[in-house]
Amino acid sequence: MPAATPSQIEGALTSLFTYFDENFAIMKQTLTDATMIAVMTRLWKEVLMTIENLLVPPLSEKPSMKKPLTRKELDVVYHWLEMLFIFFNARDEESGEQLGVPAEVLKSPKWHELASLNFFYFEDTNRLICDS
Repeated sequence: MPAATPSQIEGALTSLFTYFDENFAIMKQTLTDATMIAVMTRLWKEVLMTIENLLVPPLSEKPSMKKPLTRKELDVVYHWLEMLFIFFNARDEESGEQLGVPAEVLKSPKWHELASLNFFYFEDTNRLICDS
């Protein structure tokens, strides 16, 4: 299977960004800035949980047919995570002002977990056990 182009990877989120833009515009009309940031922060947490569900198989006694991602798939998921981070941070390109959720809030413990998962994703299980 040929690798997806950057525009295809980014295009996969176009509908989601449109949905967010439309709904955030409506909320911006009625919510205070602090409440708007709180709503966006809560939604960011949901985004991180969804990304985690793409990366990590369910941890339970029930069998799962979910297979580990390939390197290409993992790269796509992390590209999406970066795009979503930029979207939620909403930094003004000219002034550099953060109009969305501050970067230090977006870089939550869950975000750091996902970032470190990228480093260890393809490590051999025995090596992971020995290194811990």
